[in-house]
Order: sequence, then structure tokens, then C-alpha cells
Amino acid sequence: MSLCRVSFCKKTIDDSAFVPNLGKDMIRRCSRAKGSAGQTMKSRHFVTDSNGTSTQVAALCWRKHRDQVQVLLITSRDTGRWVLPKGWPMPGRSGPEAAAIEAWEEAGVEGQVSDQVLGLFGYDKVISPVLAHPCMVTVYPLRVATLSRRFPERKERRRKWFTADKAARKVFEPELRALFLGLDAGTITLPQMNRPKKA
Repeated sequence: MSLCRVSFCKKTIDDSAFVPNLGKDMIRRCSRAKGSAGQTMKSRHFVTDSNGTSTQVAALCWRKHRDQVQVLLITSRDTGRWVLPKGWPMPGRSGPEAAAIEAWEEAGVEGQVSDQVLGLFGYDKVISPVLAHPCMVTVYPLRVATLSRRFPERKERRRKWFTADKAARKVFEPELRALFLGLDAGTITLPQMNRPKKA
């Protein structure tokens, strides 16, 4: 297992344990990339397999609270359901890096991401009221150092901490529910990561 260093204004990756300071860099990055409608214009890479299923990445944002693992869920913009921060792969970024960027943009998370894959889950991304697209999501663990009050999608989503067993009852996707239940039961283990220092 390695931990990746993510710098959003300077493209750097290394294998040392590190807590990226995402906040100010990402705010500057997003303010430079505003569209006419005020939406962040993300550079994304759509990968589709022979069955028409697209690949996405997600961050399972977690912390230890009173010796218990808690996970952070956010609401989806289209349905309002509880979900993980997730999105499309990004050209020039690894899967963990892209997941960390999504966690910042969608939930204001700053912390330490691992390249260990915790699991996969499938879901149908709603494109329109009559169209949905199948996606397969790779989940990377991200230990949270801080939650910023100001982040790109703060006006579009809610976020909340849950214990793993309660998170399993909140999500819709069966594989994601099983992942949370595995964390609660100890059959799925998080990588050994030092507690991140607050940025």
C-alpha cells in the first residue's frame, strides 16, 4: 500500500505519508474554471467497457470517533439520496487522486488518501427523467483531517457523519451497503494510516 501526495496547482505524486492541503489551492483552481452559469468546469475522462458500463471513482471518507469508525456521506444532487463523493476518472490523475479531488469538491474534505481499493459497487447514474447510465465505482479510503466550510458544491449538498452500520442503512446500492457492513463487522479493514494533522 502507498499513500499518494496530491497537489492541485502543481502536479506531484509521491509515495510518502502526507496530508494534502486541498482547500486554498482547490478554491483558486475552481475560481479559475468557472463557466458562464457559475458551475465548476471539471476535466473528466469517460471510460466505458464493452457492456456500456462506465467507470467512476469514489472516496470513502472516514475518521475515528471515540474508537469507532465513522464514514462521511453526502446527498446526491439529482435524487437527494445519501452517497459517497464520487466522479469520473481524470486525465493525468490516478484513481486515488481523482477520488480525493471529488471528496474536496463535493464534501470539503481534506485528508490522506490511500491507493488500497476497498471495494466496488454499481449504480445507475440518472441522466434525465427517462434515462439512466450504468456505472461501476472503485472505492478508495480517505482518512479525513478537516472539513472545510467553503468548498465548490457546498450549496448543492448536505454532508453528515454516520457509523458504518448506520451508513449501510442509508445507502441504496447493495454492494456499498455490504462494504459498510463489512467495515462494521471487521471483515473489511481500513489501511493503517496515521491520524492526519489538521491543515
